[in-house]
Amino acid sequence: MTAAAVPVALVAAALFALSWAAQHVAARREDQYEVLDPRLLVRLCRRPLWLAGRLAATAGVGVQFWALRLGPLSVVAPLMVLGLVIAVPLESLIERRRPDPGELRAVALTGAGIALFLEAAKPHRAHANPSWAAWSVVFAVAAVVVVAAGALHLAVPRWSAVSLAIATGTLFGVAAALLKAAATRASSPGSLLADPRLYLYIAVSIVALILTQNAFQRGRLSTPLVAITLCEPVTALFIGVLAFDEHLRMGPIRVTAAAFGAAAIVLGVRNLTTSMATEHARAVPGPTGKARTAP
Repeated sequence: MTAAAVPVALVAAALFALSWAAQHVAARREDQYEVLDPRLLVRLCRRPLWLAGRLAATAGVGVQFWALRLGPLSVVAPLMVLGLVIAVPLESLIERRRPDPGELRAVALTGAGIALFLEAAKPHRAHANPSWAAWSVVFAVAAVVVVAAGALHLAVPRWSAVSLAIATGTLFGVAAALLKAAATRASSPGSLLADPRLYLYIAVSIVALILTQNAFQRGRLSTPLVAITLCEPVTALFIGVLAFDEHLRMGPIRVTAAAFGAAAIVLGVRNLTTSMATEHARAVPGPTGKARTAP
């Protein structure tokens, strides 16, 4: 059954890639709104391309659930990272432009590093009912990260896409943990609807969705998507250890693999940062205030 999970997981990754690419293109075509302004979401709901992206995301969740029924999380989760690699050229196809080879290499390297790190750091032995005290700590730490990301967004505008994506990935990680806890405890649809964590999940997901569109408006797809793809599983990993009492596997082989994965992530992000700085330099404001191409 594990072998059958691989092609299903790849379909899910492709659907998520299509969702990210479509949403990014649609968000970039809208006027830029202030962070968390709900009018952006209202306007995007009128765009067929964005709605198609949300439909692809919904289908991706269903296919991912199917893949998890066919195989273990350790097989499915790293394959989901391939959506990051697929999304960048897919966006270029939607916009009818040639993808940047350097950007593609950096994204592929970062995606491989994330997948390797997640597989090496895979936790085990967890309980499914964290206390509300543990959740309070999770919410407090997540709030600090989100506020710090917001401060970075205000202080360094050219890093807005990254800072907003960090906040988004953190919130998506919290949302995933809330849904996992609510779904695991639910013995019937009624008990699920009575669980307050379900409504916390919905609230956090809505905020994260709006922040995602804000991040998508402020740069290339690869820039916010790498930060989201990295921050979401790292947040979930942190919550698993802190709230779900999961234990990391710390054997020498796994530690070495995690180190290689982390190194690949750092190198890939550095290359993406260089690419982003080059793009910024090509749009230096001229004397009239309009962007000009840098020599």
